Amino acid sequence: ISGIVAGAQLQRRFPHVFRRGATDSFVIVERGSKGSFGGTWHWNQYPGAACDVPSHLYSISFFPKSDWSEKWAPQSEILAYLQACAAHFHLAEFTRFATEVVGARWDAARNGYLVTLRGVDAAGVAIPGSEELVFANVVISGVGMLNTPSLPDIEGLDSFKGPVVHSARWDKDLNAKGKKVAVIGTGASAIQFVPEIVKVASHVTIFQRTRPYIVWRWNYKYSAVAKFIFRYIPFARQLYRLGIMLTTDASFVYFMRSKLNPFPRLIYLAIWLQRQLQVRNPEMRRRLTPDYPFGCKRLLLTDDWYPAVTRPNVTLVDSQLDSGIARIEPRGVVTRDGRLHEADVLALGTGFKVAELLWPLEFEGVDGRSLRKEWATGRGTRAYKGVFVEGFPNLFVLYGPNTNLGHSSIIFMVRPAE
Repeated sequence: ISGIVAGAQLQRRFPHVFRRGATDSFVIVERGSKGSFGGTWHWNQYPGAACDVPSHLYSISFFPKSDWSEKWAPQSEILAYLQACAAHFHLAEFTRFATEVVGARWDAARNGYLVTLRGVDAAGVAIPGSEELVFANVVISGVGMLNTPSLPDIEGLDSFKGPVVHSARWDKDLNAKGKKVAVIGTGASAIQFVPEIVKVASHVTIFQRTRPYIVWRWNYKYSAVAKFIFRYIPFARQLYRLGIMLTTDASFVYFMRSKLNPFPRLIYLAIWLQRQLQVRNPEMRRRLTPDYPFGCKRLLLTDDWYPAVTRPNVTLVDSQLDSGIARIEPRGVVTRDGRLHEADVLALGTGFKVAELLWPLEFEGVDGRSLRKEWATGRGTRAYKGVFVEGFPNLFVLYGPNTNLGHSSIIFMVRPAE
């Protein structure tokens, strides 16, 4: 998404320099195959994938969309919207697809970077001997955080005999109908694909390490009248978007613990009430109740998680109340109590490498300074306004250090950085 915004803004702000036909003025490097714009929404195509930020806020300000189908748009609609934006600004003409950046080294004599590129195949695997060097005066990183899967470090993962899918690399041809499915992880992706999987699988075993805080999503579809108003009534869409932004920004007070602040108590009440209404079994409620303070982890919005995990064809294995995972064998998952949980399919909802920013890229700045080493030691991962890094001139990091959000739209953070 950052790459789409950057490419569009270069043309909008400097039309005489960055224009159609001047395809050597800037280049977008995209790891996906031809036409695969969309970032995280291209890579995350698991069942039930949707946004947890309201659609009208999770959109680019200079490329508005008045006809969002529902408050929380599904993955397919967001992907189509982002691809429409890329097409509108003719970004394919400036893009090298099926190519990845290996790293960049500052060249003081030329005041720019020598960037190492290499080709990748359809599976994203590097093609041997395809490396090349290109020179760039300016490098803009738009690699994001929610695209590189974080695989669990579990013994025997490679020995499983059935399909192994990660939420960020879902196999569209996977058929879970009538199968035993083992799900590892209960984060933001798992709470979306599990309610879809349980409808068709014969049995689903969910391995839960951390119990998430859950609150109602309350999704609804926009009527034809609402879409008409957003499109034709002056400032209606802008005011609606502003209202959503102010509401989501104000929700930050839910995380501010103070005797004078009543909002944490209100959100606690909503969380408790949903669990009481949707989970009738007291023992199951205990398994689904977080044992850490609210706000330490991301609050997850869903109406379907509790009904899904309380279905008769679902087993919830809690690492604290039951036993954690010891290893994976060809026939399933073995917990530390020695029990084998048989499975035909292994689904991983284990998130992304968000802590390893810009991974696996290697950036070398002034005097040979390594960005990875700078961030791994000393003062940690940091950048001025989340964009500019000391010692790495002409390097701009979009969606950079300390710009991630848990309560509003990341697009709103990327857009001002331009």
